[in-house]
Amino acid sequence: MEPPEERAIMEKTCARLREQGWAVEKGWDVVKGKSQYGTGDILARKGKNILAIECKYINSTNRTKKRKKVKDQALLYASFAKLKHLSHCVKGYWCTNETVGNTGWLGKRQAQSVCANHLFDANLWWNISAADRKSLYAGLSPTHKRKFGNRDVWSDDDEMLEISRLVRALDEDIVEKRAQIAELTGKLNRLQDALADLKKKRVEFERRRNSE
Repeated sequence: MEPPEERAIMEKTCARLREQGWAVEKGWDVVKGKSQYGTGDILARKGKNILAIECKYINSTNRTKKRKKVKDQALLYASFAKLKHLSHCVKGYWCTNETVGNTGWLGKRQAQSVCANHLFDANLWWNISAADRKSLYAGLSPTHKRKFGNRDVWSDDDEMLEISRLVRALDEDIVEKRAQIAELTGKLNRLQDALADLKKKRVEFERRRNSE
């Protein structure tokens, strides 16, 4: 739960927005119903404009870290909002007891880059749908793209499972065929030994016959 000072900033911000005609939603899920992706403080709407606002009370402890975190959250949550509402103008805001700032209006490419790299760094990339991975892939940094190697970064989970099943079946078939080859090799070796023994007996028979 937010400290009282932070809740006061949120309430004051919400009141000002409502006075200016904004529809305000507090505690909004960045991805609906999935809090692991983050929960924003305030989402404000008016016409085709959307503001994603993060509030933070900056005290004497870890000031620099808190200033950076609130700005990063405002940019990240505004980026998610932009990708969900591409036809809208979206801006991220941060409001603290020290200052108020904003990200500027976000474009699609910037939002893709912010969201893609965050999901990768947070180990959430494979939690999103194949369609979302495909749409966000262009926004990944070159460093992150290289980490995939030759792996298909947007294959459907069902497809990946089917491929894994086929690979396992192929491995089992190879093991079975190797066992059959080993068995046939054993039979061939025994036949070769029997043939060599017959040749020895024939040589011995010929030697005896010639000596008589």
